[in-house]
Amino acid sequence: MQNTVDGWVFRTSANYCTGGTFNQRAEISTENFPVNRTGNVLFSSHISITTAMQREFSLFSIHDGRDGCAPPLQLFVRPDGRMYIASAIKTGPGDSCIDQRIGGLSRDRIRRDGTEQFLEVLVRFDGAGGFGVSVSLDGVTQISGRYAPPTNPNAILSQRFYFKHGVYSKTVFDYVMRSRDMRVVSLPQDAS
Repeated sequence: MQNTVDGWVFRTSANYCTGGTFNQRAEISTENFPVNRTGNVLFSSHISITTAMQREFSLFSIHDGRDGCAPPLQLFVRPDGRMYIASAIKTGPGDSCIDQRIGGLSRDRIRRDGTEQFLEVLVRFDGAGGFGVSVSLDGVTQISGRYAPPTNPNAILSQRFYFKHGVYSKTVFDYVMRSRDMRVVSLPQDAS
């Protein structure tokens, strides 16, 4: 990945981090923030992806540093371009996970022909380790849902959160993704 005057450019890259089953990673992340955060935070960026490959990849996540399971929120793009949100409850070392979904499938699709699209992820933190989320593409809400901290007695609870943005995938494929005017901003409580 490269930070240019026109924004970030992400390119094909191996995953050089230890652990996990995803072989490709080119991501940037925010600083950590506490899980008991309250308030609304909006991630937004004008993104464009150019690739001939129809592979699934992750585009955005709210992570807690866990290894081997999906984080509390992971926004995926399916091979057909529609988005969905995965989440998992981590119950032990490695891939000890209970997978879950937040919301359904997006109606609209992430294009792969270099067309720029405006992605927004609005997160409403509740102060108790949970959050509501709405994902919009070009101003149209696509997915909405809620994450709550797990009540499973074997669950490993999040100790911190941070945002990640870029391309993260199980398989390595050729692509270029540009992310222009990326912002992470706090909004008033009543923002929707």
